[in-house]
Amino acid sequence: MKKTVLGVWLAVVCVATVPVSAAVPGPHAVTQSAANVSVWDSSIPADVLTGILPIGGAGQVNGDFVVATENGVQIGIRAQRRFSQSVDPLPNVKRGHERIYIADSGTSDPFGAATWNIDVHLDLTGASGGAAATTLADYDFELRMDVAGKMEVVDLGTLGPIPPNTVLFQTSQNPVLNDPAFDPDADAVYRFELRLKPRSFAGPTMKTRMDVQVVRS
Repeated sequence: MKKTVLGVWLAVVCVATVPVSAAVPGPHAVTQSAANVSVWDSSIPADVLTGILPIGGAGQVNGDFVVATENGVQIGIRAQRRFSQSVDPLPNVKRGHERIYIADSGTSDPFGAATWNIDVHLDLTGASGGAAATTLADYDFELRMDVAGKMEVVDLGTLGPIPPNTVLFQTSQNPVLNDPAFDPDADAVYRFELRLKPRSFAGPTMKTRMDVQVVRS
């Protein structure tokens, strides 16, 4: 297992058409596949005073997330189209217990970025029970990928300055991130897993998972 900054790790990840899989719950988590998250809207402004760090951007739409909810805390992950294609979620199908998103290979801009992004959603605004009044400062949160039996781990807390009072954190990351080793035309299958693990109190680790397969177009 290797912990890296997001830019380096995602560049290793990135050569696929996207399948997404089912959530992996804690003991009492409610899970959904191909679902809306609590909020995903470009019109919502960031507010660091109240700990709101929304997706921002333009034209973002909700839907087709793999979601887990427990004690009022919600986490979600999905893959979406990027830029010239639109920012809609990728086409997806259910295969067994897995939700599979399909993405084209190739690039979406002159800098070699992939045609798809990885969307991450963490919402503690409704936290209750043992998680009541917690913020992201009370958790470790990371994104994992398993390919060919090798696990890579991204500490999402290293993405930038995240205020300790943050209760809503959303981001959309491209697999390439300007890494020259990335091949957007390669075929590969990856498993992504989003984890939210309590650090300052006793509680279960929440997980959602998706498979990503890039198919040469």
